[in-house]
Amino acid sequence: MVNEPSSGSLHNESSSNAAEFVLQARDIQGGINIDNKTSATRLPIPNQLPPDIRHFVDRDSEIDQLDSLMEEHLNTSALTVAVITGTAGLGKTSLAVHWAHRFRTRFPDGGLFVDLRGYAADAPVAPRRALDTFLRALDVPATKIPVDDIDALTGLYRSVLAQRRVLVVLDNAAQASQVRPLLPGTSTCLVIVTSRSKLSGLYARHGCSRIALSELPPSQAHVLFQRTVGIARTEAEPGAAAELARRCAYLPLALRIASERLSARPHSSFQDLVEELAGEHDRLDALAIDNDETTEVRTVLSWSYHALRPSTARVFRLLSLHAGHEIGSPAAAALTRLTAGEARRELDLLTSMHLLDEVGRERYRFHDLLRVYAAERAEATETADDRTSAVRRALEWYLHSAGAAQRTLYPQRHHLELPTPDSDLRPLSFASRDDALAWYDLECDNLVAAVHQAADMGFHAIAWRLPIALGSFLALRFHWADKIDVEQVGISSARIDQDHEGEFWLLGSLGETYSDLRRFEEAAPCFTESLTVARNIGNRWGEASTLHGLGLANLGLDRLREAKEYFNLASSVFRAIDDRRGEAVALEYLGDTLRREHRFDEAVDHLNRALTIHRSTGDRPREAWASRVLGLVHLGREQMENAVTALGRALAIYRELGDHNYVAQTLTDIGEAHRQAGEPDSARGAWQEAVAILDSLQSPYASHVRDRLATLDPNGADNSA
Repeated sequence: MVNEPSSGSLHNESSSNAAEFVLQARDIQGGINIDNKTSATRLPIPNQLPPDIRHFVDRDSEIDQLDSLMEEHLNTSALTVAVITGTAGLGKTSLAVHWAHRFRTRFPDGGLFVDLRGYAADAPVAPRRALDTFLRALDVPATKIPVDDIDALTGLYRSVLAQRRVLVVLDNAAQASQVRPLLPGTSTCLVIVTSRSKLSGLYARHGCSRIALSELPPSQAHVLFQRTVGIARTEAEPGAAAELARRCAYLPLALRIASERLSARPHSSFQDLVEELAGEHDRLDALAIDNDETTEVRTVLSWSYHALRPSTARVFRLLSLHAGHEIGSPAAAALTRLTAGEARRELDLLTSMHLLDEVGRERYRFHDLLRVYAAERAEATETADDRTSAVRRALEWYLHSAGAAQRTLYPQRHHLELPTPDSDLRPLSFASRDDALAWYDLECDNLVAAVHQAADMGFHAIAWRLPIALGSFLALRFHWADKIDVEQVGISSARIDQDHEGEFWLLGSLGETYSDLRRFEEAAPCFTESLTVARNIGNRWGEASTLHGLGLANLGLDRLREAKEYFNLASSVFRAIDDRRGEAVALEYLGDTLRREHRFDEAVDHLNRALTIHRSTGDRPREAWASRVLGLVHLGREQMENAVTALGRALAIYRELGDHNYVAQTLTDIGEAHRQAGEPDSARGAWQEAVAILDSLQSPYASHVRDRLATLDPNGADNSA
């Protein structure tokens, strides 16, 4: 919980107007700064469209309408929006994706897709989250994405899309309010929305075109059977094929499930399936709910479900209990108490029968109707204890896997000790930082959803521990809104659980988040409350850590006297408990505070003591940071040779670590030292390299360094005076 500067901030000082060394908090126990912009390679043009569906049939009239909209789009100055409406199972998403693939080359700047989950059992996707995802896909640096201001997010999104030709697919929207913030502000983009609702609120303000889907015509249902089951088998039983299509209510989802069942049973006839469905329909009549739009397809789903072997049917049921939108096979194994191999085999069987969609390597997702049906079967078949146990296993798996990922990313930090997992839980382990980071990226939405599910179901010990295991990654990727969200949930759960250790951890972590966001007025009370709890439970490390946090908050508020007091207290407590790294970090910040007061001799003393500790423990990231601050001290004393030497040591370590952001910052400082030393050519070289790196990171600070370069004329003179 002790903090370090955010890798997303750029700090520098000039000779006449020294900008203060920004001290945004970042878990300095963690080591190397890993950012999603740490390479010079820009992200590719976004292409988020799901794969096109095989055996797409009919919808010729609807495709013609969409084609006409495309022509209008090319000849209008207004945004073009198409809303595809209809009940569940009609293939709205399939139509939108199929048409989008036909015209993807018309949108050279990419395609954006989001499932808004408007009718999911849990919370729909908020516009804030969708915008955050879109902006990251559009290569907007995470540090430039607003945290909790939906108007600012929408404004930035529309600014980024201005003059770009992008196709935007907003799938499964429930309300117009979900859609409006996601509409571009330019006629160069085209938007397709799918919804079970008519979304009437969009029409008056945005002039949308509505395309209403109905069931497939009987003739096209017949064509679908020909393409999937085969012409010979279909034409051998035209009457039975027609009756099967009728019993599938001509819904594409039900027709595809029936087709798959026939394809998997080459010796069964259409008539065999018609008789099976008739019997199943009679049994389910009593369960039908008036006006329930899933009733039409329930018969087909139940028939396919009852054809599953018991172990596969159990997996199908339990998957509906998972909080996230998609699930990986290791998490499914934990949920179902299977081995990884067993889980993969069951998931593959469900996928082969179209009861589950594979959306990535060992990643799976339900169609909405199938998830609803699976949840109904779980409620009817599994005991309450069995359902609760399955959810607990999945949540504990996420907790221990996230803990392992955090320890891999940050091997030197002080970690919360987790309870020993059950012997059969098998959480993941990670061989490298890259592996851990890739897993976090893949599971981020599921981990956030797991925090909420744990709190909602009363698993408060998990609900407060999981945000701690997740928090450093969320900070690393600048997912600030999610971090605040899960930390606030965690604090509530810790208090309900009467776990003061969790309360102290999360209050301190929330203080760090606000410090990262430079919201120091909000950070200080969090640290103060965390300090009180830590002292009450006798947690000396927690006391030192929150004292350090209070030092940072006061430093951010330019209260230098108070900051020094807190850093001194933190250093003393860390030293008393023999936490050498914590002591060294507190000394660094104390040195930097003294530097701001121009008490340079004292600053050098504290920084050298910190460097001695960091070198003895092999903490290279912290050694680099302390060396850089030492260089800034020498710069303040106008000892340019010493400044360049200290900054050069920091630069070498940052290059070694591959931390491009801090390489650019340190080069900027080195350039300033050369400029003040009367060496404009050397200053130019450092600043030019810094600008190249900052441009690759799309950092707004690049313009500031360019302004410095402009003070050096081509003849080498310094015109900054």
